[in-house]
Amino acid sequence: TAIILIVIVGGAFTIIQYYKSNSSSKGCTVVPQGAFGQSQQQQWIEVEDIPTADYLATFKLSVPENPAPAYPTAKYEVYTSQIYEIRYYNSSDEEGLRITKGIMCGQPVYDVDQKYKSTNIVTLGDKEVTEYGDGDTISIATWTEGEYSYCIGAWNAPIAKDAMEKMIAEVE
Repeated sequence: TAIILIVIVGGAFTIIQYYKSNSSSKGCTVVPQGAFGQSQQQQWIEVEDIPTADYLATFKLSVPENPAPAYPTAKYEVYTSQIYEIRYYNSSDEEGLRITKGIMCGQPVYDVDQKYKSTNIVTLGDKEVTEYGDGDTISIATWTEGEYSYCIGAWNAPIAKDAMEKMIAEVE
């Protein structure tokens, strides 16, 4: 009877693994882990240019040229081949805009935990975007497309709604 029990339990685990491997999340790993659940060291890497950031991220982030004239200095950061950001700074080295793309398995690249006067879900082309702001300006916009999640953050300098929506349309 012990052998029969082992065969039944083994068969059940095989069936469970089969169905897990055929699920819609197949192949999506947010943080790579070893066999015993340990993760590799996660870290932000600042790089000098777009080709290096594209290479390290293993995907491209396309943004509008000069998206925030008051914040002309772009800095490129990659987080362990998972998140790719371009942060824009003014002459005083204050961040005013951040455009982010990440492989997040359909989850937002950033959780918005602040309260905003206005939170709206709008459809822009084929993108369903959540906009956080005060009604006239947008501080944060988030959306997902396939395996990628996006965020445009203008925490320190909110952007007019139409300008933000034009920027969203241009980000890939």
